[in-house]
Amino acid sequence: MNPDAFPFIYSQWQDADEDGFGDNFTSGAWQPDDCTTLFGTSYIDTFGCPDQDEDGVSDTNDPCPYDPSVKTGLASEVTCLITKSESELRDEANQQVESDLDSTTLIIISGAILLMLALILTAMISKQLARKSSKKRMQEELYITSQLDDEEQRRLEWVEFYVDEGDLDKARELGWTGPDAVPQWKQYEMDQQVVQEASIPNMLSLDDL
Repeated sequence: MNPDAFPFIYSQWQDADEDGFGDNFTSGAWQPDDCTTLFGTSYIDTFGCPDQDEDGVSDTNDPCPYDPSVKTGLASEVTCLITKSESELRDEANQQVESDLDSTTLIIISGAILLMLALILTAMISKQLARKSSKKRMQEELYITSQLDDEEQRRLEWVEFYVDEGDLDKARELGWTGPDAVPQWKQYEMDQQVVQEASIPNMLSLDDL
């Protein structure tokens, strides 16, 4: 098991409830979990808190926590099309079925309901895993892009430094493709070195004396 739950995000490494939001609240931490002990998918008002209708707003601040079509406004001013949780709706449906049908029919219908609920649950889990995977992949891509931008900025700074110093060979090694011109002070030093070398007698000039 990888001890770092977020290997590509330097500010996060723990995730106790495994909801994809890290438990670390250090300065600048990436999307810290506001509900570290509760699995949650909220990401608009809080990160990682329970969100039964999965509309991005946590149940605490959602005026219609069971209705994904409404996620803003005051609870006293909005109309919720869905006012109960799936478990409550299932319980009411089961009670109605039990009161209207005999035991044999109830068994058949209960089996069908359980099968449908299993399929719905499987679809919801798959959707949640896909969303979590997509969000994690997006976070990794943003982190990698940021790293590449930092590397490019450092390369350009070194290129500028070597060009200013007149060390064009090192600048070219870093991808510089500018002209062969050198700063005036560097050209002056090179000219002085040529004059100095010319003033030193060599073996041939000594033989002529």
